[in-house]
Amino acid sequence: MFVCDSVRNVESKIPFPISISSSSSSSSTTSVSSSSSSDSYTDTDRRKTTGRPSTRMRRKPADYDMRCPQFPARKRFLALDCEMVGVGVNASRSSLARVVIIDWRGQRLFDEYIQQSEPVTDYRTFVSGITDQHLREATMPLHICRLRVSKILFGQILVGHGLENDLSALGIDHPWLMIRDTACYEPFMSARNNMLLPRKLKDLVYERLGKQIQEIGKPHSPYEDARWAMNLYKTVRSDWESYIQYMVQRSVIESSIGRLHRQCVSQSPYIVHQLA
Repeated sequence: MFVCDSVRNVESKIPFPISISSSSSSSSTTSVSSSSSSDSYTDTDRRKTTGRPSTRMRRKPADYDMRCPQFPARKRFLALDCEMVGVGVNASRSSLARVVIIDWRGQRLFDEYIQQSEPVTDYRTFVSGITDQHLREATMPLHICRLRVSKILFGQILVGHGLENDLSALGIDHPWLMIRDTACYEPFMSARNNMLLPRKLKDLVYERLGKQIQEIGKPHSPYEDARWAMNLYKTVRSDWESYIQYMVQRSVIESSIGRLHRQCVSQSPYIVHQLA
């Protein structure tokens, strides 16, 4: 009787159901078996028996990005896309006509048409979606756009496809370690004649996300292009950030080695003189 009471006391402290059975022989034995269905034991049962909730993670904690610095916070990621029109003889030059910036969740932070400083010779409507009416109603000159975009992008990580062209049209520089250009990310590029070449955004999106964008006969949407470039980045975020960390560390090491080398070279005459 004393043994059974002790076992029952232990049973009340075990965080899963048990069954107790004693044999009919003179040497009584006690067996403990776990429940046959693990699914029947829920987080509620665990809280009742142990007083603690399940340690299983159901959702990403609010401070996850803060506690995991290898992944910059999502609020630091912005996506950019621009549309151009043709100016000059035979539309031989491109002029910035529209700029769109969105955040991680796809919310528009900036969407403006740009005033043109010279006559437009080709609106490229079949690609850009821009018409004469859009630019007639534009009120923002390029230099104001540049200031506002620079302020938005300062200290942020920029995502996009073909960002070199967009930043060049804006007249803005951005640190290389804070650029995530899906046109220049090696796993997204195609190999041809021992060269890595960028692929079209619509091909990457269709291949990796199963979505058709930039359909034939329909103009491009800079908002959609920016959003899908961001979605592409999200699919490889872990690998890409690891690569950026590696490149930063490598740059720091090479810089340190170069500095030490220059110091040794500058001090070598003094060292030779001392040894002589």
